[in-house]
Amino acid sequence: MKFVHASSLAPILIALGARATLKSPRGERTVAVADLFRTPAAEGERETVLAPDELLLHLDVPAATPHSATVEIRHRRGLDWPQAAAACALSIENGKVTDAALVLGHVAPTPWTVATAGLVGRSVEEAAAAAGEAAAQGATPLPSNGHKVELAKVAARRAVLAAARQSF
Repeated sequence: MKFVHASSLAPILIALGARATLKSPRGERTVAVADLFRTPAAEGERETVLAPDELLLHLDVPAATPHSATVEIRHRRGLDWPQAAAACALSIENGKVTDAALVLGHVAPTPWTVATAGLVGRSVEEAAAAAGEAAAQGATPLPSNGHKVELAKVAARRAVLAAARQSF
């Protein structure tokens, strides 16, 4: 079973550290949005950790990170699904990245969290280049979608640069 996670919202919610409150007849529970998704082990298994009788009650998104952005790469404009996406949240002080979260979308069965330790302490431009390389780490493309590795690298670089331009 091979598929990619289709949510455009999940990567930025994960990058921002959002939490989901779930409700069932047994009560409520809260989980990190990052822990909401899973790769099904067998056909017919759910892609989320929600039980059959649970509903998503609400999302809690922490106060906005001063620098965040989402970039989607599409084949053409319009209603196409993105071929790859990247969501980034950065903290920047004195021109250097002090904290980073980077999550890829549309490239794996779940939103793909990228290791960002190599971005910290670098200039934005250096961090963007490092983000592109980090996005490709561990990639195992299928025979017909190897191009997505390069698209993920481009989306990651662009997301870091776009996030650095944002200030709220």
